[in-house]
Amino acid sequence: MSSFTNSLDLELSLDTTKHINYFKMCLNLLPHHYVGLDCSRLTAIYFSVTGLDILGALDEIDKSSIIDYIYALQINPNEKESPGTPSYGGFIGGTYLGQSFTSKSSVTATSHIQDTENMRDVLTDDIHRTETKAEVVSEPCSNLSQYMEGHLAMNYTAIASLLALGDDLSGVNKVTLLNSIRQLQLDDGSFRATSEGSECDMRFLYCACAVCALLNDWSPINKESAVNYILHCITYEGGLSLTPGSEAHGGSTYCGFASLVLMNRQDAMSASQKEDLLRWCMHRQIGGFQGRTNKDPDSCYSYWVGATISLLDGLSDSDLESTGLFLLGHCQYFNFKCNGGFSKMPGAAPDILHSFFSLCWLAMSGRCADTRDIHPAVGMCRDKLPKHFNIY
Repeated sequence: MSSFTNSLDLELSLDTTKHINYFKMCLNLLPHHYVGLDCSRLTAIYFSVTGLDILGALDEIDKSSIIDYIYALQINPNEKESPGTPSYGGFIGGTYLGQSFTSKSSVTATSHIQDTENMRDVLTDDIHRTETKAEVVSEPCSNLSQYMEGHLAMNYTAIASLLALGDDLSGVNKVTLLNSIRQLQLDDGSFRATSEGSECDMRFLYCACAVCALLNDWSPINKESAVNYILHCITYEGGLSLTPGSEAHGGSTYCGFASLVLMNRQDAMSASQKEDLLRWCMHRQIGGFQGRTNKDPDSCYSYWVGATISLLDGLSDSDLESTGLFLLGHCQYFNFKCNGGFSKMPGAAPDILHSFFSLCWLAMSGRCADTRDIHPAVGMCRDKLPKHFNIY
């Protein structure tokens, strides 16, 4: 266990071993409650892989098999089938359309493959294994490619996960991916997640900025248009909304300001706007952090709001002790008799999203010795970021 340094007369600790086992479990087998998120498996991988990275436990999983799986979800449109029409590449979230694929890199079946097989049996619908090394390539079925296109949020979680796993991104079709992002920006500066039937708001603007920052190519984004959209989402309270004219929210506030940081355009907000933003964020702390005014605290907003405060250089001025108590004393699995994880709020069951973001805040706070330093603008360990990434 790792003790949480605090000035209160309380014994708070992070049960590192249990949380490592929890994230490993989520890679192997998710409870049936997650069946509705089948199209977002890459998000679950991102939470689990990065959570293990924060805890320094990536050596306990088969990284190459997970890298293979992520690359197998990359869509490379066959432009010969539909000449003259826009093509949307990138990554899809899972194998929900039943496409078959094989792994991208060489793999060897050895005595330690049992855990890997369990994970891949759950994560994949159709995978070919060999007893000896064989170089095989991911290739979506031609009869399904016309129905598949990348998803902006999945692009972000795929790139972040690959980097966390130590991949050099040489297998990413960057030209197709970036061209797809270019086609997803709307006239008002926001982004939609996919070409059709998608919402368009601050979340996907952030995903686009994160991918471009990690790939070091901003050519797909009209920055001025994106910045103007963010500024139009500033509310009378000082926070940021998902869309212009709606309510300020912890998640959209993070996405908006982190996007400005990634674009190196914090200067687009005036000093008074930044003061109002910091004030709004600080007022969200009521032990833990709430996502909106007059709401109960929720563990995930410890990161969304806390990371925004960190990007505004104000984290040390927040009440670290009370948030540490909320997370470790009230949301950690102890109170639900589970094998690791954090819950949304006291009395709820742990889940993968709230476990990850709770851990992110603990790492960001610098008070837990067993956690690794993360970058608050992208939710990744700093030492896994590309060399060109020198933001904040």
